[in-house]
Amino acid sequence: MPYSRDRDQFPSSMPTPQSQARRKHPITPGASDLDPYTKAVVVHVTGGGRASLTYIPTDNDDAQTVTVEVADGWVSDTSVRRVSALSVVGSGTATVWGLYN
Repeated sequence: MPYSRDRDQFPSSMPTPQSQARRKHPITPGASDLDPYTKAVVVHVTGGGRASLTYIPTDNDDAQTVTVEVADGWVSDTSVRRVSALSVVGSGTATVWGLYN
């Protein structure tokens, strides 16, 4: 079923950095910038493990990567222009998703 403006409680809300994301898409880590940049990223980990995520916030230079070890449901506190690497620490699987307005 396609998007229905009649069912949307906030069809004309102005997107802001604090507003809830309206779209979520999987991201494949790599050496290229995302198009478009994300509002934030969320990591899902299954199997009880943790994930190691390396990313570049939107305004950082290429050499200014951020690496964090995270649990299931972690959400970045910055917009993201590139996800460089994602790996599982321990057991399970990990996926990273971009959140967009």
